[in-house]
Amino acid sequence: MSETGRISLCRHEIPGEPVHFDLFLGPGGDVDPDARVLRTWRLPGDPSGLAVGEALEVTRLGAHRGAYLHLEGPTVPKSAPGIVSPVRRGTCTIREEAGGRLFLTIDWGDGGEVGLELTDDRLRRSETGGDDDEPRRS
Repeated sequence: MSETGRISLCRHEIPGEPVHFDLFLGPGGDVDPDARVLRTWRLPGDPSGLAVGEALEVTRLGAHRGAYLHLEGPTVPKSAPGIVSPVRRGTCTIREEAGGRLFLTIDWGDGGEVGLELTDDRLRRSETGGDDDEPRRS
């Protein structure tokens, strides 16, 4: 299985709370900015610095609006407090989806690919999963 879509990482600042990040995963092609079609996770920090095998505890959230794939600058969300600012966006290939896990290869557009394994409560940096690699399970 291989499905390509889009991905966005945003910083979310809510007064009186620690800063967190939101990871949005959406389909390829045009997305209605008001349609709640994005798979979404809340992260306690920016996952960019994770080494292969390192993980973060995350929280799966309900579907979010397609607009989060296209943010150009800081935005006040329609249905949440605080300010959401885009950090990175790119394309994402779902290499495998099984047993409540997503195995992703992400191209942030900076010349490299990043592998991630996502569940409802954990994000783990993984191998990128080239043609000869199988997703690693642990």
